[in-house]
Amino acid sequence: MLVKMLAGRIFSLYLSVVIYTVLTTHSALASEELNILILHSYHPEYKWTNDIQRGIDEIFTKSKLKISTHIQYMDSKRYQDTHYFDRLHEIYRHKFLKKRFDLILTSDDNAFNFMLKHRNNLFPDVPLIFCGVNELSPERLQGLNNLSGINEKVNLIGGMKLALKMHPKTKEILIITDATTTGKRVKKGLQRAIESLPTEVNYRLLDDITIENLLSEASSLSENTLIYFTLFFKDSNERTFEAQEVLQMLMQKTEVPIYGVWDFNLGSGIVGGLLTSGLYQGRAAAEKAVSYLEKGKLDEADIIFNSPNRYMFDYAQLKRLDIPLPQLPDDSILINKPIT
Repeated sequence: MLVKMLAGRIFSLYLSVVIYTVLTTHSALASEELNILILHSYHPEYKWTNDIQRGIDEIFTKSKLKISTHIQYMDSKRYQDTHYFDRLHEIYRHKFLKKRFDLILTSDDNAFNFMLKHRNNLFPDVPLIFCGVNELSPERLQGLNNLSGINEKVNLIGGMKLALKMHPKTKEILIITDATTTGKRVKKGLQRAIESLPTEVNYRLLDDITIENLLSEASSLSENTLIYFTLFFKDSNERTFEAQEVLQMLMQKTEVPIYGVWDFNLGSGIVGGLLTSGLYQGRAAAEKAVSYLEKGKLDEADIIFNSPNRYMFDYAQLKRLDIPLPQLPDDSILINKPIT
């Protein structure tokens, strides 16, 4: 009987210690200010970047952690020369010389590549979580450590097959991209994708071209043609544009259906498609960040290679082109649908 009483008291004491440890640890974690550097490749007015930040903010706001974010925009859609990146390195080195970060979060390729090159010099031993890195492969990450993240893989084959399924009489697809860092990666993917698509359709790829020639090509498109718009931020004369600006110009030159790759173009003229989402990229990266900050351990093996892409469509464009809603894939996201 005495043994049972002692065992019960010991267990109760043990349970109290465990509960106290959990509560005090959680309390300390919640009260401690955690500094996170968020480095965006592009500028804050760029909808893709804005959506990523919105996704990050959503997750950080819901967490019980006391997070202090330091957000930097590299503006590298418009400035990409080596001298510019070297100056950014000097600016960040001066700016954060006495600042200690608990975590670095990057969005898109240029910020990721910048940190791979300079992290040991600027922020030694600080873990890195990335999102929006195009066409990520395990081989590209060989030899790297103390990082995790989310792949941004546009589904070019799936996107063009969807467009062809919705427009079975299509004879030609005019594919638009540019010569930026992302554009070059997309072009390689497009060239591989075309090999897997129906051979009875003609695929015409435009990349290193002036805006005038692009619009001229669009104005001369014949019936049963589609436009597959990936991106066009810079033309061959080094002039920069916003994606929505280019889409509006295209809409003035042609009435053929325009399908897209990224959700930041939805609502600017594209019908829709199998789209990569900045919002979901930001959420996924922030969830990884919160998990690391709570557990104190970065799961390097848990890199998300399966990009969180979604079927998304603009009701206004579906109506303009007389595309019936039942033709859309299941679980499609629809914008601009009127409220009854």
